[in-house]
Order: sequence, then C-alpha cells, then structure tokens
Amino acid sequence: MFRALPPARFVLSALLLSTAGVLTSPLAANDDSAVQGIDQPSEQAQPLALPRGGSRAQPRASHGPFDALIQGSLRLATIEDDFSENFDDINTLPGAGWVLNNQSEPLGSRGWFQGDAGIFSSHSGSDTSYIAADFMSTIEVGIGTISNWLITPEIALQNGTEIRFWTRTVEESIGFEDRLQVRLSTAGSSTEVGSSSTSVGDFDQLLLDINPDYLPDVYPNAWTEYVRVVEGLSEPTTGRVAFRYFVENSGGQGTNGDYIGIDSFSVTQPKEDEIFSDRFE
Repeated sequence: MFRALPPARFVLSALLLSTAGVLTSPLAANDDSAVQGIDQPSEQAQPLALPRGGSRAQPRASHGPFDALIQGSLRLATIEDDFSENFDDINTLPGAGWVLNNQSEPLGSRGWFQGDAGIFSSHSGSDTSYIAADFMSTIEVGIGTISNWLITPEIALQNGTEIRFWTRTVEESIGFEDRLQVRLSTAGSSTEVGSSSTSVGDFDQLLLDINPDYLPDVYPNAWTEYVRVVEGLSEPTTGRVAFRYFVENSGGQGTNGDYIGIDSFSVTQPKEDEIFSDRFE
C-alpha cells in the first residue's frame, strides 16, 4: 500500500515556562570526535533483521563502529544571529558545534548518517543532502528503545526566535511508525541529556512531538515543514535545540521505527522593531 501526502506547513508556538539555566560546560571530547559517531559505509552490505511489513526502507551498507556518546570537538562562541544547516555533509557537524549522541538501549549499530537517495531524496540540494536515522539506532536482533539525539550548536534565545525544519519518513512505511521530538535547553552550552534512553537531562522543554501515539498516517511521508516560535522567556538567554529520534518498541523485532530524514534547518532571530513592539503590547 502506498500513500502520498502533499507537503504541508505547520506553524505553532511553543510556550517556554522556564528562564535561563546555569551555564554548564560540554562533555570532554578527544581529538577524533569530529569524525566519531558519523556512520561510515563499508564494502559489504548487512541485511536487516527480520524484515517485515510495508517497509523497513532498504538495507544500507554496514557501518563502522561508533561510540555511544558523541561530543562535538569544539566549544564555539554562541551563535547570536540567524543561521541554517542543510546537512550537505554531516561529517562537518561536530566541528561546527553540533552533537550526535545515541542513547538508545540496547545500543544499535547506527547513529545519525548521511541521507540515502535510494530511499528518498533531500528536500533541497543534492539528493543525499539531509541527515537520517533508522530503527537500527537500537538493537538489530531483538527489541529496544531508540533515543538518538542530534543537538545544535549553542544559540541565542529570546521571545520570537523562530525554529524551522523539514522532515519525512518513507512513503510506504505501514506498520513501523516513526516518532520525532524537538526539545529545548536554556542551559547555555550544556549538552546533558542524561544517561538512559528515557532521560532528557537539560532538554526538559518539549517543543514538538510528532506521532507520540505511533499512529499510521501521522508522521509525514512527504517533506513537511514544521515551525516553532520561542515565547514566554522572561529575558534573553542561550541554549540548544535538540532533535530526538525517540521510538519505543523498536529494533529489528520491534513494531515501531523505520527511517526518517531531517533537512533545511534554520533559526531566525526577531528583528529589532519586532522586539520593541512586543515590549509595549
């Protein structure tokens, strides 16, 4: 069975109830952290465990080992202005302040990886110009919980900061439902997400939860834009946005989780006249 949903745009505001947290230092990283955790294809293909149903996408090449906890190699200055990321080459992400952290239990053989044009093409740019994750974030033979984090560099946050991105799953994904959370930390440079598949650490503000009930036809199977606007802060602060691929009852023998892509991420700060206007409303 195939279904085709036209791209749609969802514009919702997220009310942030807490103010700036205490700045914490990022986790220590070694000199190789800029390449750790980025799945590197090898020569031989590895079949998926117990392929079933409408789709588990298509088997990708097997990947080299990666650490369960991946930390960006640099503590960079806070990004104060607008910025965007199109995921043309995800090997550059750790050096640009991004953090890739797979806390799935049990830990699988894949973290985040470059988009696979054989499954679907990107929203913009070259066909592979997006970042992807799949059900093998957790155990290949058995059932596990996926908690695979993709965390932005530290950014300025104020009322009116706009967060945009596009996402989708595979078109024929019937019976292996996907889920994605977008979370916010106002704790400065902190990348703390806790130590288990259910913990969220400093990212305790949930901005978006796509398909929390694992229902069919909820996670879009065509590129779809989501927008969140920061509101409710008592004062400007800094923090990070996190994408959390969070899927329970997944893995090779689980009933949930397939393959998702994220593309065309951007943060836009409010203009000076917009800030001035908000203060006097």
